[in-house]
Amino acid sequence: MSKEARDKTLLMAVNRILTTKKSIVREGVDIRMKILTTLAAVNPCVKEAVIRYVTNNIRSRIELAFSWLYEECALLQGFQWCTSLCLMTPEVLHQAYNDFLIKLVPSIQNVDGEDRNSLLSRVYLEAPLITEDAVKALKTISSDGTWRLAPLQLLKELVIKRPTKQHAFLNILLCHTKHNNSTIRENAIILLIELNAHPELTKMIKEHSVLQHIHL
Repeated sequence: MSKEARDKTLLMAVNRILTTKKSIVREGVDIRMKILTTLAAVNPCVKEAVIRYVTNNIRSRIELAFSWLYEECALLQGFQWCTSLCLMTPEVLHQAYNDFLIKLVPSIQNVDGEDRNSLLSRVYLEAPLITEDAVKALKTISSDGTWRLAPLQLLKELVIKRPTKQHAFLNILLCHTKHNNSTIRENAIILLIELNAHPELTKMIKEHSVLQHIHL
């Protein structure tokens, strides 16, 4: 069978799985998810099909997105093993995880109403790993006044709840204290003052403030 024929057969099988919405979305991670993960990891066409399915309606498919993220993370950390994957380097596996995580963000931007903020928070608070690209994406979003203040509040929460990226999120808030948008600037200062009330964060905030020549 030619590669083109194999890809076509795989895509047909994946589409059948994806259109079984009740089984995929409501039952969570089952054998179908395992199949999707394995196929997508070794076949870019299948991976794009799954990503497209999730991002086309992120509001109703967020649970599938999380299942996918955790599967990708398990592959990256070596908790899942497959003969076809053993030749993949950690860098390739990390890039695969990062690519999917980053593609979730613009799909959330297209969601209307309060769901947009709650979905963004869920992705950043519940994703197993936050990559550098994801940090940069949140910096861009929190600089955009069209999102209002929700991303700033999220940054504050992430400083507390995502210790491995604490410095990165704190630096974004500190950068925003010099933002040319007065609403973003003033609220960033308020949030930093609130964070400064946490004894375990006081020294860190002071050190970063000195480095950036900021007076709170």
